[in-house]
Amino acid sequence: MNIKQDFQARKIRRTICIGLGGTGKDVLMRIRRLIVDKYGSLKALPTVSFVHIDTDKASSNVTGLRTGNFYHGVDLRFSDAEKVAATMSRVEVNNFVQEMSRKSSNYEGSPGVYKNIECWFPPQLLKDLKAIEEGAQGIRPVGRLAFFHNYRSIKTAIEKAEERTRGH
Repeated sequence: MNIKQDFQARKIRRTICIGLGGTGKDVLMRIRRLIVDKYGSLKALPTVSFVHIDTDKASSNVTGLRTGNFYHGVDLRFSDAEKVAATMSRVEVNNFVQEMSRKSSNYEGSPGVYKNIECWFPPQLLKDLKAIEEGAQGIRPVGRLAFFHNYRSIKTAIEKAEERTRGH
């Protein structure tokens, strides 16, 4: 049975694998290696698409494999379309902190959005909050803030991942 027959026999459904942070990246890499083991390349299973979301903008550029970026001759690095850097620059963080400090009802020009953040973001984190570009350091509200701030780009990446699985 060749790969195409095996693929059709199993009726593999369209799948989007989404990994959050470093642990999510590790899981995605394991899935990618399993696909290479079974099918020989990632392209052989076009119904599976990947999205890696991380607050550490450099994290998606390395696989974390002991063998480097390649596994059985296949480059496992994420393409640009497969990764989202959910970061906030120092300026963006400063704007957020100022808005939170003012207790304004307006964040990023959207009325009422600030109130949604205020209900879950601990005010004690405001004084030490810097740019979110090298990870959330395991602080969940910081990661959640970065996710909230980058919602549109995350949504777009997931929609494009879904589009990549169509027609196969």
